Amino acid sequence: MNIALNDLEEKFLATALKNGLSYWKKDHFEVVDDNSNGIKARVYGTDEYLSELVLSGNTVTDVNCTCPNNRTLFCKHIAILYYEKLKYVLDLKKAKPRKAKTVSKKTHQTGNKKNISLEQNINAMSIQELRDLVLFGIKNDASFKSLVESKLRPKNESADEIYKFYKAQIQKLFKLYKKQGFINYSASNKIGSHVLEYSDKANMFFQDHLLGQSFAICKAIIDTMIKPLYYTDTSSGIFYQGLDNALQTAADIASSKKLKPRLRKEIYTYFLKLFKNQNNHGWGYEVDFLNILIHTSENNKEKEQLEKLIFEGGIDKYVMQLYSLIKKFHGNEAARDFVIEHKTLPEFREILYNELIEKRDYEAAKACMYEGIEVNKEYSGLVIKWVRNLLEIAEQTNDRDLKIRMSKTLFVNLGFREFQENIDYYEILKSEFTKDEWETELPQIMEHISDKNTLQEIYFRENLLDPLYKSIASKTNDYYFGGNHLNFNSTYIEALMPTYTTEIQKLLQDRIVEYIDIYKGKSYYKEVCTTLIMFKKMGMDISSIISYLKENYNRRPSLQARLDEYFA
Repeated sequence: MNIALNDLEEKFLATALKNGLSYWKKDHFEVVDDNSNGIKARVYGTDEYLSELVLSGNTVTDVNCTCPNNRTLFCKHIAILYYEKLKYVLDLKKAKPRKAKTVSKKTHQTGNKKNISLEQNINAMSIQELRDLVLFGIKNDASFKSLVESKLRPKNESADEIYKFYKAQIQKLFKLYKKQGFINYSASNKIGSHVLEYSDKANMFFQDHLLGQSFAICKAIIDTMIKPLYYTDTSSGIFYQGLDNALQTAADIASSKKLKPRLRKEIYTYFLKLFKNQNNHGWGYEVDFLNILIHTSENNKEKEQLEKLIFEGGIDKYVMQLYSLIKKFHGNEAARDFVIEHKTLPEFREILYNELIEKRDYEAAKACMYEGIEVNKEYSGLVIKWVRNLLEIAEQTNDRDLKIRMSKTLFVNLGFREFQENIDYYEILKSEFTKDEWETELPQIMEHISDKNTLQEIYFRENLLDPLYKSIASKTNDYYFGGNHLNFNSTYIEALMPTYTTEIQKLLQDRIVEYIDIYKGKSYYKEVCTTLIMFKKMGMDISSIISYLKENYNRRPSLQARLDEYFA
């Protein structure tokens, strides 16, 4: 490797540079050695890593880091060393050259305790300085002014005044940030942050039992925040958090024992109007509206009104709301009869199952689940849910046969994938057999598994190295990810290396050759180099592969430049 120190920045991913700079500024590292030949440091975060940047003059000749990010040399920990070496050139912070020192890991995990935080600086300011700062912010930042105004509202204002104020504040935010009929990602976050503050204010009023004032803020948020969902980038989730919170506070108000009749009627009328307006549907909030309506309904006229809305909207969509309505007006027995009558609906079957489990009527619970499997056999997600419930029954009743059948069904159909519970099914299944029984049972289970990744994980867990190697080396193995990345499971490779070193070396070379015959360009050649680095870190001698690439692809200057850059 021969990279000028000043050019090293372009080798990092943007996130690695950003995180490295953050760690560096917070002193989350301890220099072990710093001289003309390079710099070595311990970096502290969730774990401790040893990182090294080797120099020859102003040229980087090697980098090493003990972190698990083995697909690239240039991780955030190396970025810390880069910033430390260039701090005077970049003028990022003024300090004397750092000397090696002994510091506890705990100190570095929390940053340099001698640094005065922004909060401490604010605490040290005088009243006049704070006043000047706030006035400056109000004068120069409209959104800051809006926030300050909302913070200073007196608690004794009427609900109408509060509603008008917060509605106007949110409308000002939209006027400020809406550009060409659209609210972009950055603007939506800013609006969302302010509305989140307003929803917190509503919750504070609720905690102080000022229900009318609290509902006034909730109403202002709901009235102004639903329509903009149609023309706002909400991908970060911040934009609608305040709206979600306002609806939750409104639901808390609706179910409060301190709710007075006049406010109850106001809330019911308000949400009835919202629900009837189809423009407010499509975001899932109509379910929240209906739940609040059920909480605030109190007579047969309102009950019939809500039943009509539910049946018009579709019982399948609002089945749980219908159940709640029946339970509220007709009692638990009527609600249970309704559940039994409509138990073909998955939501009601789940309610019935939970009731039976609570009563420890396991036979009836099993019958309910077997019936569900038959009724919902065309819907795999529901069938899996009922099978999981049967496994739960098996564990509670120590029914070994049922436990084996259900855990086997779940594991064969779900495989390992990314969920811990899927691994648990494998472990539950295995725990029910002796070692000799498992050796007989496992091949029978594997006959029903077609997922390659699951089979490879079984080979690895059972230390079946020969089939694991054959599966990885298979031409049908899906070793591309996203169509343009070399993909190897480093855990499997490490397990195979001691026994199959030569074979894996050839496999790697063949895969790289096939890869660069398809993909050409700097980014793809970088992928080749980082893959080679990964194998080198696992102990493979990659020199023969590098020599092969240099000799057979000498008419690809970009590839040669990458190889020289990483391995010269």
